[in-house]
Amino acid sequence: GELHHLFTPIIIVCVMCMRITTADNVGIITANEPMVVAHRGYSSISPENTLPSFLLAKQAGAHGIETDLQFTKDGQLVVLHDTTLDRTTNCSGYLANYTYEELQNCDA
Repeated sequence: GELHHLFTPIIIVCVMCMRITTADNVGIITANEPMVVAHRGYSSISPENTLPSFLLAKQAGAHGIETDLQFTKDGQLVVLHDTTLDRTTNCSGYLANYTYEELQNCDA
């Protein structure tokens, strides 16, 4: 309902750091070890905030990722840093004006 409309113009930053783990790598870090967190994935070589960017960050040794979540017009959560689609996709305008289905036509 109504609650998601309160958050639509706000970029929701994931404060928790998602651990990137696989069945063969449980990703345990000790207190004395620095934690490498990939900002929007490995965004210098792959489009930011995309699954390939997240997977490349893991392959490069990142312990986690930092990403941003926002709501679409129909209340679906999607990963996007900016409030508009212009900089990172082939679409333009505010994300909040698009439904999830309409976003399927955009390419990062």
